[in-house]
Amino acid sequence: MSPEFEELETFCAAEHATVLARECRTPSIETVLPCKHKLEGAPGSLDVKELNEIISESARSQLAVFYGRRASAKLFVVEDEAGIYLAPTLEWPLLFNEVHEWWSAAAADLEDDERSVLESAVVFGRIPASATFFLLASDDAFPGIYMFTGPGLEIARIADDFSDFLRRIPAEAFGWLRSDVRYCYEDRGLQFCPVEYRAGRNVA
Repeated sequence: MSPEFEELETFCAAEHATVLARECRTPSIETVLPCKHKLEGAPGSLDVKELNEIISESARSQLAVFYGRRASAKLFVVEDEAGIYLAPTLEWPLLFNEVHEWWSAAAADLEDDERSVLESAVVFGRIPASATFFLLASDDAFPGIYMFTGPGLEIARIADDFSDFLRRIPAEAFGWLRSDVRYCYEDRGLQFCPVEYRAGRNVA
């Protein structure tokens, strides 16, 4: 088992984690929400027909660090809504198509390296209820894990490879979701923005 996967398992197993959130329009109103993480399912196959021409051997090897042990993950789950979703392999073509729809109509506005990354991307995750996706560039000329946001065609490199991505989750992933996630309470007319993640404790 890789040390990165072990660290992720430890992070996800912690109990009593919380998220401090503030009302988006009235920051003086605060709430503390229970938060959990879920690693789900048996390992998925990386032999996805629609992606066989995209996934390089190096990308396949990287993804196996996680997907060789679990099918998917829901991280920073508050009231059954995940803040970050690592999708099962069979959903990757659908995510790829969503990303392609965002950038293909404006491909001329992209830099050559950005277009190469997006054309070769394995889109393995997203921030639910948003247009922000996580992708692995299978083009070895521009390696790494990128976060792509459809509106504005924003793309940022957030990790050197998939193992580095897993390694960064405990310390950095909450920052990736903060601008996209909202906790809505329509019956009270309130909408809360996540401010701070407070890690729980591990039970032996």
